[in-house]
Formats: sequence, structure tokens, C-alpha cells
Amino acid sequence: MDFDKVAKVWDTDYREKRGSIVASEISKFLDSKKDKVALEIGCGTGLVSLNLSDSFKELDLIDNSKEMIEVLREKINSKGIKNINPINCSIEDLKDSKKYDFIFSSLVLHHIDDIKLMFLKIKNLLNINGKVCIVDFVNDNGEFHADEKEFKGHDGFNVKSLKEIIKDSGFKNIESYDFYNGIKTNSLGKVKYTLFIISFEI
Repeated sequence: MDFDKVAKVWDTDYREKRGSIVASEISKFLDSKKDKVALEIGCGTGLVSLNLSDSFKELDLIDNSKEMIEVLREKINSKGIKNINPINCSIEDLKDSKKYDFIFSSLVLHHIDDIKLMFLKIKNLLNINGKVCIVDFVNDNGEFHADEKEFKGHDGFNVKSLKEIIKDSGFKNIESYDFYNGIKTNSLGKVKYTLFIISFEI
């Protein structure tokens, strides 16, 4: 999918509602302190992060789609939000010089070719005692992306196998559970999908 082309029409009612639900689930892994510096990987138009901005001192949002970042900037400006920094770059291009207390992503990991490399990058970006939360699809054998012939990512994940990769990357306190069931209509009909959340620390 060319995210630059769909950026201006991305924010449907369905996606906004789902983004709010995802943000609420991620917030369960935050403590009451609001002095943390956080990073969202693959923020899109901010459908998740805009619900979480009050939870952090500072929030960097990265996305490699220039148009998604432009839509996000417009939303930030219209809402007068001061603690969000939108950055047009990929996780691979983000410098390791800045460290984060909390890193999260939503429906991004399945687009990443080398997830082991991504976890190592995340590890380098985390402060000591930093925490990570990732939301993505449970493996669906390709049904969700059936109409996207150019899609070359993962068909969701086997969470047990994903946990092993995370553990082998040097993380601990790994926990996960399913929390959302949705429906996407495509050429296969009404395709059911499930989202899981997984958290871990260094």
C-alpha cells in the first residue's frame, strides 16, 4: 500500500475508534508518572498517539510516509498539542543518540521485513528499565491483506514464536494477550482478524 496516497483519507470512523481502543490498551502498561519520554514507531496520522499525549512529557512520532506526517502535523497544530514531535523517517534511520522510556507501535511490525533487527534497534533506543508495547495481528494466513498484491510483509504473527524472538533479542518480562476482534471487508468477504498486545522490558 502506498501510504502517501491514502494519507488524507486514512482517518475513517472505524480506524479512529480502533485507534482509541488500542491506545487505551497500551495505557494499561503505563504508570501514573508523566515525566517519561516516549516513541511511537510507524505513527501514521496519530490515531493512537493523540490519545496518549497527556501520558508523557515528550512524545516523538516517526513514520516513513511524508504525507502521513503532514496530516499528523495539521492535527497537532489544530489541537494545540505542544509535546508531540512528528518526524519523517524510518526506525532504521532514527539515530540512537536519544533514549526513550517507553516505545510502542500499532499494526507496524507486520510490515517490517527483519523483525530481529528491529528489536535490536529498539533495544539500543531504550533507557534502562525502559518498556516496549507492540500491537499487531494474530496470524491469519494472508486473509487481511488478500487484496494487496504488493504486500510483502508478515501475515500476522504466531505470538509464541514472536516471544521467543523477543527473548533471544535480550528482553525480559514478556507478556501478551489478545484484546480486539475486528472485521475487514475485502474480496474474500468479511474477514475476521484479532489483535494482540505484547509488552517487554530490558
